[in-house]
Amino acid sequence: GDSFLPEPVLLPERAGTRYRYEITRGEQYLAVAGNVLRGIKPGSADVRCYADEIGVYADFSVTVTYSGTTPPEGYVKLSDYLYVTVPAGRYSSAQKLDFFTTVAGAEIYYNTTCEKIDGSLTGAEKWTAPAYLTERAGQLSEYSLIRQIDAALTWAGGSKDYSGGYVSRVQNGKQYTLINRAYVFNVAVVFDGEIIDRCVSSYIIWDNPAADDVPIISLSAPEEVWFDGVPDGKGKSVYNNVYVPGTNTASEIAVRANLEFFDADGTGFSVNTQVKVGGGWSRGRPQRTLHLNFNKDENGDKQTPVKHKIFGDRQKRGAEEPLDEFTRFRLWNGGSTYETFMRFNDAFLQLTARDLEVSTTAVRPALVYINGEFWGMYYLREHYSDFYFHYNYNVERDNVQYFDYVGGVYNVSDGSEEEAKAFIDEMNAYLNNPANNFADDAVYDAFFDEYVDEKSFIDYFIVQSWCGNWDCVGNNNNHRVWRVSVPEEGNPYTDGKLRFALHDLDMGMQNDASLNGQYINLMDPSAPYSFAGYNMIRKALENRGFRQRFYERAVQLAETVLSYEETSRVLTEFADSVRGLIDYNVRLWSQDRNVAQWESELSYGHGWLQRRNSYYLPALKQSLGV
Repeated sequence: GDSFLPEPVLLPERAGTRYRYEITRGEQYLAVAGNVLRGIKPGSADVRCYADEIGVYADFSVTVTYSGTTPPEGYVKLSDYLYVTVPAGRYSSAQKLDFFTTVAGAEIYYNTTCEKIDGSLTGAEKWTAPAYLTERAGQLSEYSLIRQIDAALTWAGGSKDYSGGYVSRVQNGKQYTLINRAYVFNVAVVFDGEIIDRCVSSYIIWDNPAADDVPIISLSAPEEVWFDGVPDGKGKSVYNNVYVPGTNTASEIAVRANLEFFDADGTGFSVNTQVKVGGGWSRGRPQRTLHLNFNKDENGDKQTPVKHKIFGDRQKRGAEEPLDEFTRFRLWNGGSTYETFMRFNDAFLQLTARDLEVSTTAVRPALVYINGEFWGMYYLREHYSDFYFHYNYNVERDNVQYFDYVGGVYNVSDGSEEEAKAFIDEMNAYLNNPANNFADDAVYDAFFDEYVDEKSFIDYFIVQSWCGNWDCVGNNNNHRVWRVSVPEEGNPYTDGKLRFALHDLDMGMQNDASLNGQYINLMDPSAPYSFAGYNMIRKALENRGFRQRFYERAVQLAETVLSYEETSRVLTEFADSVRGLIDYNVRLWSQDRNVAQWESELSYGHGWLQRRNSYYLPALKQSLGV
């Protein structure tokens, strides 16, 4: 807003000479009136100076900034023009919060409703004095989201899970459990009637040692993003759009929210993210799986990948490098084991296989808040996509082809659909050609030399059959594969072959049916949901060399990563990481099984692991005929 004359050194030392100025770049930042330049708003502009009798005399640049003041001692920078006494984050004790702007003459406005402050300042209040943030559970009136959850979903028929305890005790009985309420501030700096800076800051005040080692995540957005009140899954919000093909909306929707990630070590990040509901049957639960994708911002512009070790010391595959770049992840509610069995069957089984020749998604427990309302414990998971393979395997993202096999069809999720389908068609033509007898080593070898990585193939189906996961290729479901179409020098994962990715092993190691019952050996063609229904397994089983290698690898894994000693260790460590957090979900979502019952399921899991190889290996050996 200040006017100024250019420095005298720029002007000719000739009395009576007249000058004029022209803005050649940055008219939105700088204006000219006669021989006076006036700043409009912060930015950079280029100016050309003309002098009588000389013409163009000088070109120079001007940087326009707001007139500033120095923040008080102890305040930390929050955004361009905003400082704060304590940054957004997690705290175990009460905090004194005060905001300060360095722009002279500007004012600070805020709200705690998670609504974005607009130029009208509707619903915003002027910040005039510090606030004292203390640990609180709050009143039920402060939980407008929790009170709107519909977990009955009677309109969905039998296509979604049903949380009977929640519906009867909470949704209908109004027996809400309030555990902790966070503070969420939407803040705007206003100068001369214009918003010149804004940010979102969440504060979790909770003296809770059980949460000391886990991330805390705050998601915030206007209330209608989460709930819009439209019944029967036909809404445009996260919880009022529960997609059931052929029964309600045309497709599932995506919304935008602010994501703040507060790690246990005090580091973290904040980013605008897309939010979609994930999962299948588990969408009927009151706490639903959420897919967060922050590859692009709310305007569709690509964002810089988040640089953070979201999954701790997780390493990239085939390289001693930390996995520390992400554009998305999942908040997983436990899937089909949401409140049953060990509650994390898929996550645990993928942990046991993380060093095998298969893709797995990392896992880490986290506590989540939505609009400041405590939403319980989630399992932070990686999300399969071309970005996953790019970051985990150091392959070019544009060359990744990723497939979701459902109903006997390879659906192309990422990559060139035309090229990917052409590859699958060619592969299936070889498999289904009656002239190709896979008992012949030459035929078998030609297939795996060209189309499929045999080591990945074998490891994948050993894990699937070992855990008794019937909801896989035998059910034409939950089967994921990927390939890189263009070779990259020095990278073994770019040979063009299909590799396998473990996905949704919820039905694995659930009970005695997978221990020594009907799912004891899903490689057996006579078993219910046998993997032999999948053409690649069916053809491979014709080859004796494959059967021998499969069994020998199974024995090797049973003595190492799938041994009782190793799997029991992994189970104990993972259970310990969530033991202090499980009860929050039991109480908040009124789950049907309590912590003592969960401990009992863990004991069964340890027993299952101790006995499994004694049943699996003999059954496998007999069916393979080796």
